[in-house]
Amino acid sequence: MRGRPGLWLFLGVLLVYSICPPFISYDSYWSVPTALGMIRHGSTAVDEFVPSAPVDSHYGLECVPAVGPPLGYGQANGCPGGHWYNIFPIGVRCWRCR
Repeated sequence: MRGRPGLWLFLGVLLVYSICPPFISYDSYWSVPTALGMIRHGSTAVDEFVPSAPVDSHYGLECVPAVGPPLGYGQANGCPGGHWYNIFPIGVRCWRCR
């Protein structure tokens, strides 16, 4: 076993993942829906993807109502009359909202 560093590396990584399984960060979850929205509609709005998205990913959204400032998912109450936008990365946020 002494001459097999690859095996030791594999066993070490396996041990770490067994003890501490990886977690999912939803910061980049909305990247693909944002790109699809730009291709399909020419907009960075992700309205059509929100109903089927995991609940944990909603922290990365903001509602931009027809009138008023943008609201986070928890404050938006379903975003009536507005659109949902990804807040990560800042480059794809609603440009008219700032």
